[in-house]
Amino acid sequence: MMLLNIRLSQREKFLLLLFFMTLTFYLFFKIEYKRIEEYFLKKTELEQKKASLSLLQNIYNDKSSIEAAMKLEIKKLPADDRISDYIIEVDSWAAAEEVTLISIKAGEIIEDAKNKVKILPVEVIGEGKRDSLIEFLKHVENHERLSRINNIKMEHLGESELWRVTVTVDLFYLTG
Repeated sequence: MMLLNIRLSQREKFLLLLFFMTLTFYLFFKIEYKRIEEYFLKKTELEQKKASLSLLQNIYNDKSSIEAAMKLEIKKLPADDRISDYIIEVDSWAAAEEVTLISIKAGEIIEDAKNKVKILPVEVIGEGKRDSLIEFLKHVENHERLSRINNIKMEHLGESELWRVTVTVDLFYLTG
């Protein structure tokens, strides 16, 4: 009881008030700070998920444009192998780039039942200057028909500027 009768100076009252305020803030942050931090982390995560959801909804809404692009790509697939048309185009590219065609060989047809397409591997061998062969390969690569370049082999023939290129291209067409 003696403790309550003690008279405190202004300075001691101020220090005691400061001590209790500091203790209150310390306890608040010790207990509540983790909850506040978790709240903001969850809020940030929610905003990221909303952004992802919005992006996915836009993709789903653009489904018709994706389907249109898919139908356009399928139109690029001929109903038969049309190898003669491809040979004529390869020959015209070779002539334009001053490449001498050594051979064009079609391999055995591979059926891909899963995708309902047939694959015709074609091997093209040509000779010419290095720069001409590179331009020729650009034509092969940028052909409008759906195709896949499997292998490219370039070798120097030892003569002045003569190179030989061997390209294996898979041509795709619809199964009948």
